[in-house]
Amino acid sequence: MFNRLYLLTAGLILLTLGCGLLTPEATSTPAPTSPAAEPTAEPAAPIPTATPTQNEESAEDIIPLPVMDDASEAEDFFGLYSYVTAYSVEEIVAFYEQELTGMGMSVASESVGNDFAVLSFAREDDNPLTLNVITNDAGLREVRLAD
Repeated sequence: MFNRLYLLTAGLILLTLGCGLLTPEATSTPAPTSPAAEPTAEPAAPIPTATPTQNEESAEDIIPLPVMDDASEAEDFFGLYSYVTAYSVEEIVAFYEQELTGMGMSVASESVGNDFAVLSFAREDDNPLTLNVITNDAGLREVRLAD
């Protein structure tokens, strides 16, 4: 019983020391200054903060398939392409049916609702292309193309 109590106490002490709970805090006292001793200098210029860089490439540069003309936030994740658009689901479906059939593909399956669409396009190489459209919380459509 005492061995367990000693081990528990020792563990708590080590944990407390490791967390710095028993170490005294350093206090700093400001050095006295007099107004005459301070140099008259101009205030330091503000340090520029880093701003996030926007993707300089257009959606057409990233995605090797047709995209809507207002495509933004384009991404290529190993053949899974995505972007955001303000066009309606119906406009997106009509666009891809026209563009992809013009590239020799045909609609193999289609499921379209008010705020979503899933289409599969058959190609000559038997490797289907899948189009997914969903409406996000901001009311924009997220378009995903799986090559």
